[in-house]
Amino acid sequence: MTENNAAPNCDKTIPIRDWDLIRFLLCVARAGSIARASERLSESPATVGRKLKELEEDLSLPLFDRGTSGVKLTPIGQELLAIAQNVETQLGRVGELTRSYHGMSGGTVAVAAPEGFGEAVIMPKLIEFHSFNPQIKIDLLLSNKRINMHNREADIAIRLGQPETYRIESEKLGRVRFGIYASQDYLLGLDGISTLDELAGHNVIVATGALGRSVQEIEFRKIIDRCNIAARTDSICAQLSAVRSGFGLAVLPKYMAETDPNLVEVMPGLLEVSLELWVLTHRDVVNYQHVQTTKQFIFDMCTELVDRS
Repeated sequence: MTENNAAPNCDKTIPIRDWDLIRFLLCVARAGSIARASERLSESPATVGRKLKELEEDLSLPLFDRGTSGVKLTPIGQELLAIAQNVETQLGRVGELTRSYHGMSGGTVAVAAPEGFGEAVIMPKLIEFHSFNPQIKIDLLLSNKRINMHNREADIAIRLGQPETYRIESEKLGRVRFGIYASQDYLLGLDGISTLDELAGHNVIVATGALGRSVQEIEFRKIIDRCNIAARTDSICAQLSAVRSGFGLAVLPKYMAETDPNLVEVMPGLLEVSLELWVLTHRDVVNYQHVQTTKQFIFDMCTELVDRS
């Protein structure tokens, strides 16, 4: 007679031999390419590719479409990703429960931020944060592109402009204002630039890519139609560096420009652009102590850098 309480055959129920493969699935899905995922995982691209193949073989499912520009999830891969995210959330709760039981408040927090904000505001403060919270590791993801919070590409995101709300906790940090800036060296010997006629013919450094589609850059381009576009870049840090070197003018957030005494705002008030700055937290992790600590750090360091209106 067969016993009714026999243990189920787990290999047949869940055909994944190595659950660590889920980690590779999540990272590649979020990174969009094996190369970028390998950097985040500190693994070789060959290892990442092999792990994906193992997962597909375990499940006998095509999870990724591999193209020259990267990898993209198949429809069944998207379904598995949703399940994998739930697994990740539950494992995170196990870790949080364990840390709480042992009186610990550490962990890793992935923080996504616009490139300029991350470099000018967050990076200089990390040493201070670490001195008070050595048990918390921050993975800082800097990009001018919007990361996908729903896919848990980050635990916390700092965002310019109105955020999404589905499964995301959002809190307003303040407003970021912009201006047109040049270096004192660039303006040396000039009588000043106080009108649009006087602006004509000057060198400008304009943005491309996602940064080039920003509100401030679009408004800037309306003003500089008679200027000389001396350089284009998809990096606001590169724009700042070019302005500092005396190469020309660019639109910059005031939290970056006003800390440099060598930079001068040209025609103050001409560029009437401001954007709300928000901090977003995924609801699956919003109550974790190390996430709360990191979010409070972000609020504290923004106190004097953004307009609180």
